[in-house]
Amino acid sequence: MIEEVVITLKSETNNMKEKLMHLKELLNDKKQLEYKMSLLDDLDKLFKGKKFVEFVAYHQLKYVSLEASKRLKEITNGNYGLEVDDNGKFIIRDYKNGGSQRDASTLSGGETFLVSLSLALALSAQIQLKGIAPLELFFLDEGFGTLDDELLDIVMCSLEKIHNEKLSVGIISHVESIKNRVPVKLILTPAQSGLGGSKVKIERS
Repeated sequence: MIEEVVITLKSETNNMKEKLMHLKELLNDKKQLEYKMSLLDDLDKLFKGKKFVEFVAYHQLKYVSLEASKRLKEITNGNYGLEVDDNGKFIIRDYKNGGSQRDASTLSGGETFLVSLSLALALSAQIQLKGIAPLELFFLDEGFGTLDDELLDIVMCSLEKIHNEKLSVGIISHVESIKNRVPVKLILTPAQSGLGGSKVKIERS
């Protein structure tokens, strides 16, 4: 009689162990499914309205700002960097003052030009890499008049570095010192009364 009870208890114990193992497997599956459902729920929220576009735009903006920051540090001899905060707003890193943050609105005219130039170069590089039709010509319109001679030389050196057989950089400017740095110049002479209309000629250094 006792042996039968022992056998029955062992059998019930084994059954309980098997059910417990099965329950653990089910709980593990439940946990994985809850994780997947959470991801799907996040994706569902992301794709609603403009959130997905904003998500992609924000991450692209962060990537472009990282590339622009490298350019800006090079142009300013490591004095300034560029970041994007969680709201997609540009923040300037002032390394002359221990890397403190500055609002972009506090920049001077020359500093604003350097930041804009860095962003333009980074964005053009991104287009050059991702575009089906490569970007072959990049124009900069003025802004050089706000730079001192040292910064102007640094900017021109930076532009000369990115100029290659696949990308040409055009500069629209009235700054005389720039003319000596540009190998091919398109000279525009405005129309004069009694002397005819505007005239265009090409000069090569």
